[in-house]
This record gives sequence, structure tokens and C-alpha cells, in this order.
Amino acid sequence: MADDALFFRTNALLLRNTSAFNFLDGCSISLPCHQPDELPVGLMLSHGALRDAQLLGTAIALESIIKPAA
Repeated sequence: MADDALFFRTNALLLRNTSAFNFLDGCSISLPCHQPDELPVGLMLSHGALRDAQLLGTAIALESIIKPAA
């Protein structure tokens, strides 16, 4: 909280995968696909501007296929 440089450097790393789609006014969603006791990993799906509903439909369809095992 006290180190602005660290905050902005970390924030840029967290946003690097979605920033291109944000710049193009697109949308993205991340679906968890890691196994139990592994580091969290997500499959990012993206679509163009104003395609949120189609992207969410695709994510719902894929969710049960890539859902991490319990």
C-alpha cells in the first residue's frame, strides 16, 4: 500500500493479458482450469465489442468441460 511503484508494476502485470482487448473495447472472461492443490490457472476467452452475451454463453458451455476436478 505504501509503495506506489510496486503497486503500478504489479497492476500492469495483472492486467497485461486483458489490456489489448480492453483497448479494442472487447470483453474477456477467465475460467479456472487448474487441478486441486495446483497453482490457480485460468483459460481466458475473449470476444469483440458488444459480444458479452455470446462470450458468456460460450463460457457457460465450456465451464463443465474444463471445470477443475473436485
